[in-house]
Amino acid sequence: MEKIVFAGSFDPLTNGHLWVIQEGLNIAKEVIVFVAENNAKKTMFSAQERLEMIQKTCSALPNGNRISVMIINNEYTARKAIQIGATHLIRGIRSSGDFDYESLIQKTNTDVIHGAKTLFVMPPRELESVSSSFVKSLVGPIGWHFHIKSFLPPLVYENFLKKFIEKTFLEHFKPHLTQDYQASTKFLDLVFSNYSDSHRHYHNLEHITHCLQEMLWLKNNFDLSIDYTQLTVAILAHDIIYGQHSKEFTDEQLSSQLLLDIFGNNFLLASSLVLSTQHFITDSSSLSEEAKIMRSIDLAILGQDKIMYNSYVENIKKEYCHIPQDVFNSSRLKALKSLNEKTLFESPYFSHYEKIAHCNLNDEIYSLS
Repeated sequence: MEKIVFAGSFDPLTNGHLWVIQEGLNIAKEVIVFVAENNAKKTMFSAQERLEMIQKTCSALPNGNRISVMIINNEYTARKAIQIGATHLIRGIRSSGDFDYESLIQKTNTDVIHGAKTLFVMPPRELESVSSSFVKSLVGPIGWHFHIKSFLPPLVYENFLKKFIEKTFLEHFKPHLTQDYQASTKFLDLVFSNYSDSHRHYHNLEHITHCLQEMLWLKNNFDLSIDYTQLTVAILAHDIIYGQHSKEFTDEQLSSQLLLDIFGNNFLLASSLVLSTQHFITDSSSLSEEAKIMRSIDLAILGQDKIMYNSYVENIKKEYCHIPQDVFNSSRLKALKSLNEKTLFESPYFSHYEKIAHCNLNDEIYSLS
């Protein structure tokens, strides 16, 4: 077979979609991916963004040069396939419900539209429940980013987090957008660039995604008189400078100053919140409510379940892989013992993490002792 078409919205592209594309390569010399654009339908990613993600992801696959991608808008898929020389479509079947639905579409394609026929393939068990809608349905509870990661190609996962971060930032920054539009664009660009650095394994987009989840949980469950715009900006900025090893300034001081350089004195509170995340040198006795919340959010990873905590530990190790193992273990042990001696979550709204956090710390201390 010369050509086969795989069509869908791919909002977003999943590992299930990738499996179908690779199956198509086993059947035909060329797989053509149709990205459906429907202006009446609200999507997470634009058609162009979806096309580019598919192109970049597929280019890294074996025989990726045999995959092409195009956008179709308000066209019959089966008829368009015939027009470009493809006699068949390929569809993944995950259940009997899928089969019933796709069978009806197949009959319409051939009997009414006189278009391409359809080949059905069944994905392996680990992918049979994976769909774009399934992935998006997982968003919400604390830690959702950790759970969707295994269902998405790395580039798509990164862009998924960026969309969430951008949406959350813009929703809270709205009152300042008119006067600080250029500054906000510059700031977001720096956030995405710096937190996507390949040397960051924990202090990355996942970390600020988790922090924003904790903030949204707080906002949705308690009626507090705090400035969520300042808190949002502080969360995005608090590790924007990381691993600089300056002799004069801490990373938090550099991040705080960068924030002021971009936004000026309108975000003095956010700047102070960034400074408050210096957990080992900040005097906690006179912290504001916002600062206690900020520090609690930053440490929230310590109070997660064992799987998430162990992932955090492994990622911290990767960030310090340039340091001899014995030196890292000694420094890490000292830091853990210092944390374990005090109340970690100074904000009462995050006290539910206290017990599990100390259990996690004790287990890691034991493993290093």
